[in-house]
Amino acid sequence: MRPFLIATSIVWSLPVQAGSTLVWVDSAEAQTTALAEEIQALAGPVRLFQLAGGKALNHQTARLAIGAAEEAWRQVRPDLMAAALQQARAALRNDPTAGDAARMRRLLCLEAAYEVGEFRAEKARVLMKQALALGLESLPTDLSHTLSPIVDELRAETIESVELNFRLPPGARLYVDDQPHDQGSTIKVAAGLHLVGASLQGHRPSYRWVEASGRGSHIDLLPTAAPELATLTIGLTAAARGDHVQADALRRKLGLQALVLCSLRMLGGRYDGRCIRHGDDGSKRESVVSFHSEEPLSGPAARLWQGLQEAPQVTVGPPESAERVDPGRRYALAGGSLMTLGVIGLGASGYWALSAADTHEAYRNTPQTDTEELERLRVNGQSAALGADIAAGVGVLFTAVGSGLLYQAAAKRQGLAAFVGAQP
Repeated sequence: MRPFLIATSIVWSLPVQAGSTLVWVDSAEAQTTALAEEIQALAGPVRLFQLAGGKALNHQTARLAIGAAEEAWRQVRPDLMAAALQQARAALRNDPTAGDAARMRRLLCLEAAYEVGEFRAEKARVLMKQALALGLESLPTDLSHTLSPIVDELRAETIESVELNFRLPPGARLYVDDQPHDQGSTIKVAAGLHLVGASLQGHRPSYRWVEASGRGSHIDLLPTAAPELATLTIGLTAAARGDHVQADALRRKLGLQALVLCSLRMLGGRYDGRCIRHGDDGSKRESVVSFHSEEPLSGPAARLWQGLQEAPQVTVGPPESAERVDPGRRYALAGGSLMTLGVIGLGASGYWALSAADTHEAYRNTPQTDTEELERLRVNGQSAALGADIAAGVGVLFTAVGSGLLYQAAAKRQGLAAFVGAQP
């Protein structure tokens, strides 16, 4: 998945027209910006706002991706696990926030377990060394059997300590790996990756990842004053989650006749888009669309925007298909059909084999002087034997392929169930 795009386009100096529409897209997906631009092109001259300070979104994305990786580990699905781990790491490293140290420790353990499963013990060792430096005290229960030998070896080694020096504003509180430090601006940590941050009343917290080296580090943590944008973002978030009162208050504050709030989420290779339009007459119109990740965004964006222009509570797009409900349905149908053809082929093989046996028996009972009849029986017997061989080969092939497709159908259903189970 491409890197997450968390952008902001807010210009307070521009006048707000009473008839303009605010289009705000709340998402942790890489397609957020592209979807917002498509909707903006359809809406005409609008004010386009996107989420500023996406810490909460990155936190949520990382948590969901880690949960998906855990389910994939339990289901023994290394392909799904690798994709989920990659998504979780990207979310954690992008704009960190409080609590990410614990999530990173969990992620490192899962990555190490994945490397062990891929027979790359040295990579697993490096990852677990990072987790221990980050403050890992005990292994997760479901990973203990896999990782305990590596952790025991690492804990027997000498851990290098590094001195970190911080510059903080007066009154700020220092955090290292999610732990507060109230005394002094110099602390010692194990060499490796660490999450450091500072908070100050009335300011936006400052968090960052640092790689503590053997020579020590000098780090500036200067929380910045939170602008008015932060208040607006909080209000938009509440409105996007269904707070109609908050949405109407924001619409009036911004002088808008309509306020459009959109979100985009990804699950099992499909995007779910949702837009709500709050009008000055108290109306609330909602549009929902689901589409494949490889589908161009112009079509879904058009369906979303069309739904906002029609009657309230209109769902735009095709009805919920059987493929959406059951992702393994096509594989199951194809597998069942091939299995049926395979059984028919094996039955035909038996029929031709019996026919060949009957012909052979007739050949043996025919007088050797009747050369014409013997030749006819010989040709018929060869044809029947060839037909039996071909039918048997086709039957075995179709049966094997059908069994494989049925297995794929079961795997897809289990994979989707695993990821759905990771949702809050």
